[in-house]
Amino acid sequence: MTIAGICALLLLLGALLTGMRRVVAVRRMDAGMRPMPWRTAALLVLPALSAVLLYFTLFPPDRRAPAGQLTVLTANAKSTGDAVKGPVVALPEAPAVSGVAKAPDLATALRQRPGLQSLRIIGDGLTARDREAAAGLSLGFEPADAPVGLVDLWQTPVITPGALWSLRGRIQGVPKAAVRLLDPAGKLAAQAKLDAEGQFTLNAEARGPGLYEYRLQVIDAGGKPIEILTVPFIVREPTPLRILSLSGGPNAEVKILRRWAVDAGARLESRITLGPGMVFQTGQAALTPAGLRENDWLILDERAWEGLSGAEKRNVREAIAGGLGLLLRVTGPLSAKTSADFAQFGFRIRDAAIVQSIRLPEDSDKPKWPGLNRRPISVQVASAQTVFADSNGQPLAVWRPVGQGRVGVVWLTDSYRLSLSGFPEVYARLWSALAKAVARPHAVDHPLSDEGLRHPDQRTVFCRLQTGAQVTAPGGKKTDLVAMPSTMQGQCAGFWPTVSGWHRLENGPSQQAFYVHPANQGQALDRQGVQQATRKLAASAGKAPDDRQISVPGRHWPYFLAWLALTCLLWLLERSRWGFRRPRSEAA
Repeated sequence: MTIAGICALLLLLGALLTGMRRVVAVRRMDAGMRPMPWRTAALLVLPALSAVLLYFTLFPPDRRAPAGQLTVLTANAKSTGDAVKGPVVALPEAPAVSGVAKAPDLATALRQRPGLQSLRIIGDGLTARDREAAAGLSLGFEPADAPVGLVDLWQTPVITPGALWSLRGRIQGVPKAAVRLLDPAGKLAAQAKLDAEGQFTLNAEARGPGLYEYRLQVIDAGGKPIEILTVPFIVREPTPLRILSLSGGPNAEVKILRRWAVDAGARLESRITLGPGMVFQTGQAALTPAGLRENDWLILDERAWEGLSGAEKRNVREAIAGGLGLLLRVTGPLSAKTSADFAQFGFRIRDAAIVQSIRLPEDSDKPKWPGLNRRPISVQVASAQTVFADSNGQPLAVWRPVGQGRVGVVWLTDSYRLSLSGFPEVYARLWSALAKAVARPHAVDHPLSDEGLRHPDQRTVFCRLQTGAQVTAPGGKKTDLVAMPSTMQGQCAGFWPTVSGWHRLENGPSQQAFYVHPANQGQALDRQGVQQATRKLAASAGKAPDDRQISVPGRHWPYFLAWLALTCLLWLLERSRWGFRRPRSEAA
């Protein structure tokens, strides 16, 4: 029961006991001494009315009132308190304005001013601290001047040793600007000029595993750096891919594929049929349930598939349902049995009258890669995803999900010629794309939230946390995270770093590094992010009607004055002789 309910029950009991006591006292009086009926009725009704008024004094009913608007000044707001109507409040990051009170956050300002329907935001907008408090209110946004400098930035999220990683961004308000990327030693790693929209792209090759801090310089037309931003990234050793290759006969593709697997750090086991009863095998290439669970990717040609026993095919199907990736290399004619088997995976493979020679798409108008050949087949599949296509856009490799795994078909018959012709990087690009599309994906740590830069004394949020998660600062100081359950993201916790540099999140068995930028870096990028988030919030909130009425807490004082007046009247009535019968001697 609520406090209001308890108070109502106590007041009701008090009024009943008072009335019963009054009735009993009157009945015990002599008939000639009893008060007039109106006095008795008044002394019964007035205490009950007093109890009702006392209840409404403590808990006044809500009333209808016009919904108000609150003007909120945020960072870089130029308006003053005299330039706006109605209540005005300034958030901590807003400039000092004479006559405008500061509020620690938007939620506090709203609690102090109940009944508000809409917000008018002036300046850069609401930070992540205040956006949740604005939910349910209409929102008008008057942004400050557009930030000048680096306003958009993206970099390759997962980087492996030797891989090419990219850095893309956009510069605003700096005509004829350029950008330079310096490596940790201060040497020039890449540079670029801006396009017509102020965008740029920089590419650099990753080194060995570790934590790296590059520097991005924004240069004006005179060659003077106007902004410097640390670009942190992590180079991780990839989880070795476990490949099982089956071939119906020796061929150059298997040899070049093995060389690619070694260069990519993958573990490849193969089985090559040399003739009736003659097999060349490396490692444990058995298609048993346990052996297939130990592999991520099964690659075979049509002859190898036809040579599998019924039990081996059944084991492969069960392994695919459990997450294994299967790739069929079509290098020759398919038997009706193989076509029927892959029809069960959703692939309809038929011979087709098409040109076999093809070219891969190149960046240059003058082709330099060798011409290749494809098997003249037509592959139709529901929910197909293309891995790569020829220069005319015709697919050469497709895949589709099957159970928890994936099944793919490639009918490019001589991709090994790319490597033999001096283009091993192109060959590696094709097979890396196949591996990414078809092979069993490895479990990875959930990436840390990346909603802009992290700065000291500003909150950052981590989710999917386990009990006992903590953050280690650059100096070795550990901070335990207090996690709270979240509906969609498991347990989440806020963290306020105190210093810049590399930090480490220890979450159960995993450890993830993240970088905290100095407070003076990325200010234009931060401003752009806040403005964009506030615009999105205002667009989804909409505009409220001007004549809207809302319920607000009632006022206490009218009920208190009525209760006080009634209580005084009751006190006077109880102590007066009004309504008593006069003795007969006095009447005579």
